[in-house]
Amino acid sequence: MDLDPQRIVLVAEPDPIVGLDLADALEAAGYHVVGPFRTAAAVEAWLAGRTPALAVLDVELAGRSSAAAAEVLRGRQIPFVVHTAFATHKTLPDAFAGAPRLCKPAWTRDIVELLAQLPQPAGTPR
Repeated sequence: MDLDPQRIVLVAEPDPIVGLDLADALEAAGYHVVGPFRTAAAVEAWLAGRTPALAVLDVELAGRSSAAAAEVLRGRQIPFVVHTAFATHKTLPDAFAGAPRLCKPAWTRDIVELLAQLPQPAGTPR
């Protein structure tokens, strides 16, 4: 099966139920989901050899920040959504600055809609 590289979405979510629910919603919307990854180390390992078109990142993954993954995505000009339990008034690490943020609990349809509104990754039409 050939996967459209512009439909690959990395999902980083520590809660297995939330992660699977989000993955199901994204798959139903036509995306190919990698993950959900529950730890920052797993996300970083996947990113070491591959690049998604888009991503959904929780700020904390099993007690560790996903800021390093956010920095990798930014460096590759990959748009991402921050899906977090951090209140909107809390300051996030600089790696997440400017990324759209939805606070938990967010409807999966809202995450899917927000991903569809993100700019195209550099040099790759969708």
